[in-house]
Amino acid sequence: MKNVLLALGLLAFTPPLLAQIPTNSYAVTSIGLAAQRNPSVLQLILPSGQMQQIRTLAAADGATIFDGLGYNSSDPSSLFAMNAILATPLSAPSLYRIDLESGLTVPLGDIDTPPAPFGSLSTAFNFIGAGGDNSDYFIAGLVVDARLEIDFSVFPPVVRTRLSNPRFYVGQLNLNSPNPTNAVWRRADTSDPAAAAIINSYLAAINANPTNPNLTGGPRDWVFVREDGVPTLKSYLGVEGQLLTVSNVRTSPVVRVTTPTVPLPVSAELGAMFAGENNTLYAINTDGGPNAGEMYQLDALTGNYLGVRLNTGVGLFRGDATSFVPRPPLPVTLTNFEARAQRASVSLRWATATEEGTDNFRVERSTDNGQTWVAIGSVKAANAPRGRTYSFVDEAPQTGLNYYRLAIVDLDGSIAFSPVKSVDFQPAQQAISVYPNPAQDHFAVELPQLAAPGSTLQVHNSLGQQIWTQCLEGQRTVRVNTQTWAAGVYHVKVSTNGRSETQKLVIQP
Repeated sequence: MKNVLLALGLLAFTPPLLAQIPTNSYAVTSIGLAAQRNPSVLQLILPSGQMQQIRTLAAADGATIFDGLGYNSSDPSSLFAMNAILATPLSAPSLYRIDLESGLTVPLGDIDTPPAPFGSLSTAFNFIGAGGDNSDYFIAGLVVDARLEIDFSVFPPVVRTRLSNPRFYVGQLNLNSPNPTNAVWRRADTSDPAAAAIINSYLAAINANPTNPNLTGGPRDWVFVREDGVPTLKSYLGVEGQLLTVSNVRTSPVVRVTTPTVPLPVSAELGAMFAGENNTLYAINTDGGPNAGEMYQLDALTGNYLGVRLNTGVGLFRGDATSFVPRPPLPVTLTNFEARAQRASVSLRWATATEEGTDNFRVERSTDNGQTWVAIGSVKAANAPRGRTYSFVDEAPQTGLNYYRLAIVDLDGSIAFSPVKSVDFQPAQQAISVYPNPAQDHFAVELPQLAAPGSTLQVHNSLGQQIWTQCLEGQRTVRVNTQTWAAGVYHVKVSTNGRSETQKLVIQP
C-alpha cells in the first residue's frame, strides 16, 4: 500500500475507445522516493495525457507532499488532499484545501479515524480519497485488534504486537460543513473472499515484519462514479490485476473484488486514478520503474483495459489525480432564483416549473467567496406538479458580499445545488435628525456618527437653488443660523460615506 502505516498502523471485451480526458482534470506529483521529500507539484492533465505544471505546493503547517486528491462538486475553484508523509506511523492524516488559481494550500485539521474499541487500533489512510457529487469526500480506514506476544524464537526474547481481525471502513467528509474533517465512518461488508484476501495480506505482511513490512499491491486510490445511478467507489489493483468496487457508499458499503478479462499490459502500483468520459477511468503508473508515468484507460464497470496507453511525461514515484464530474441534474426545474438587499435584510425568491420527490430547499450562505457554506434556514418543498414560488428572508446578513445558494434536498437524501447569487449588503444607516422642525432662527442636524472625510451638508430652497453648504468632516452635530432666510420649505441634504439622505425643513416667520 502506498504510504500505508508501517509499524502498528495498517493497518466481455470492450473495443478500444479514443482517449477523452476531461479538460478539468488535475494531478499532484512528486518525483523520487518519499525519503527525498521532494514537494508536490500541482499539474493540469491535458487531453493528450501530458501534464502542464501549475505550481509547487506547500502548506502553512510545513506539509509539502500531498495525496488523496479530490474535488468539491460545488466549488470548481479548489481541490482537496491529504498529507502524504505522516509525522508518526499512527498519526491521523490532515486535510488540505488547494486553491487552483493561487496554489494556496490551507490545512483544515486532522481527519477523524474510525471508532475503535479498547484493545484495537484504528487509522485513516492518507492516500485513498475521492470527491463525490454531493460535495463530499470519501476516504478509507481500518480497525484491527492488537495484542502483545513474546517471541521466543530469538534471543533475547522480544515483545511484538500482533494484529488481527481487520475491519474495513468507508469514511465520508462533508466539504461544505463548518468542520470538514469530521468523518462519518461506515463499516464495510468484506465477506467477499477476494476482498478479504486483500486486507488479510496487509496484516500478514505487517505481522511478518512490523518494522519494514513488504506492503505491495492493493488499492492505492479510488474514484467516485455512479454505477447504474448508484454512488460507487472504484479502484484498479495494479499489482493483482483486479478491480475493487465499493457499492452503497453512503449507507452500508459492500466491497467486492473481480478479475477483468482484459487486464492492463503491465503489473504496477497505480497510485493515481481519476474519472474519464463515457464511463471510463484512468490509472497512472507510479511504481518508479521504466513505465512510471504511463496512463491507462479502463472501463469503469468491468475494469477491462481499453487499449489506450498515454505517456504523461512525468516519471511518477508518488502522486494522485482527480477530475471534476458534472453536477447531477436538479431534482426540480428552477426557472428563477434571485437575492435582493433590503434595508436590514436580504430577500431570496425562487420559482420552479416542476417538482418531484423533493423534500426541502436548504438555504446556504457564504461570506468567504464561496469557500465555506453555512445553512441559515430551509423551506419545505410543495412538490407541486406545475411548480411554485418560494421566498426566504436572511434576517442577519453580513456587511459586504454575501453569497447564497439553494441545496435542493431530495426525499432519498441526495442533494443538488442551485447557481450561486451574490448580494453586496450595506446596512441602512440610522436616519439623520433635523430639529427643531419647523424652525425659526436656527436648526440643527445630528448624524448617527462622526462624519467621514468628504461629508457635506447642503440646503436647497423650494426652487432647487442651493443656498447653504458646509463641510461636515469630523462632526456629528452642526447648527445653522436661519435668521436671514425667508419663510418657506427647504430641503436639507447630508452626503457621507457615498450615501445621501434628504429631509424637508420648514422655516416659519
